[in-house]
Amino acid sequence: MQQCCSGSNEYVFESAHFSNLTTPTLLLLGGDSPAFFKAGIEAVHAALPNSQVCVMLGQQHAAINTAPELFTREVYEFLAQAG
Repeated sequence: MQQCCSGSNEYVFESAHFSNLTTPTLLLLGGDSPAFFKAGIEAVHAALPNSQVCVMLGQQHAAINTAPELFTREVYEFLAQAG
């Protein structure tokens, strides 16, 4: 039986697979996150035609835990715009 998530190193991001996805998508990035997170966000943003990037200044990858009010505010504002 094949395991679901056997290793993230095996995944290859194919931007063309997402080019028809038109769902509004918010991509959250901590302003102090490592460069590989920024590169990943930029790749996904370029692939999704209806996405926007929100950089949360002073935060890293775990902003949902370290700044839940900021994280929640950004999500709510996005949902209000998209709705």
